[in-house]
Amino acid sequence: MRLAPSAEEAAFAASLHEALGAARAMSGAASAAPFGAPSGAPSAWWRLGALGVTGLAVPERFGGAGAPASALVVAAEELGHHAVPGPVAASIAAVPVLLAEGGDLGAKWLPELAAGRVAAALTAPPWLPLEPDAAAAWMPEAAAAGAAGIVVRVEPGVVRLGAADSAGDVVAEGPAVAPLVARALNLGALVCAAQLLGLGRAMLEASVAYAKAREQFGGPIGRFQAVQHRLADVAVGLEFARPLLYAAAAVCEEPSAGTTAAAVVAEPGIGNADRDVSAAKVACGEAAHRAARAALQIHGALGYTREHGLERWLTATRVLRLAWGTPAQHRERIMAELARET
Repeated sequence: MRLAPSAEEAAFAASLHEALGAARAMSGAASAAPFGAPSGAPSAWWRLGALGVTGLAVPERFGGAGAPASALVVAAEELGHHAVPGPVAASIAAVPVLLAEGGDLGAKWLPELAAGRVAAALTAPPWLPLEPDAAAAWMPEAAAAGAAGIVVRVEPGVVRLGAADSAGDVVAEGPAVAPLVARALNLGALVCAAQLLGLGRAMLEASVAYAKAREQFGGPIGRFQAVQHRLADVAVGLEFARPLLYAAAAVCEEPSAGTTAAAVVAEPGIGNADRDVSAAKVACGEAAHRAARAALQIHGALGYTREHGLERWLTATRVLRLAWGTPAQHRERIMAELARET
């Protein structure tokens, strides 16, 4: 089992990191438009499409990369590191739903998702909001990113896909609903966990830099052991969460050539994706939360100001830690899987 990115994935992460940093620098301020898009520039979501991020989980025959789960994790971590807005996890989680339909809907929407021209939202119990709140809770995020939106609705015994203001077309019914929803939810939770890890990493880096630069009592505050120990605890938490994240991605990897991870994640009988994805989500969420608390304490009052930029990471951490299943829900699922195995 591979618990780290491959050389190719590491190179992709480095190039994505550079591209996202350059795009944000173009805005000239951390509080500018999402993804650092200057006035008159293409939308944030379109830019992610141009970088190949929105098409990672989409099969090659629909214009995507057909990437395995480990590549999704690598990309999502960088998106979290730069606090890039937009329904990243939801749009990736919609891919297995469209693949399962296997007809005109997939052929229509998958190329649009891959190109970044469309973003998706997913509503499904018990982790995600149900109708009629779905459009209000999820679609504004897609609109802020500058993309049209589609909604995948999970109702009792049926999965529908369509525009936010329409009933949608039936994608799956009956016994096919449960495994399809499990695949989508696990994929979304995996991507969300990776974003949280990236957020934690960014806040740790910002805190270390500030502790070196901020002087008090005749020297940098980073010389105090209390600050050093707090940052060390954050670093340990992030490093302990990383193997769990890549272990979950490994369970969700493609079983055979030509099949994307989006099509097989959480497939019954392939490892234990439910347990491993939940473990990764809890660990990454707690590590990011610890990093956020430490960053706010070290930055002091400056951390509350929007002009500094820490606020973007703090807000994203608070939201994503509870998205795609709360820590309590994921702990319950881990316990249920452990009880079932023993």
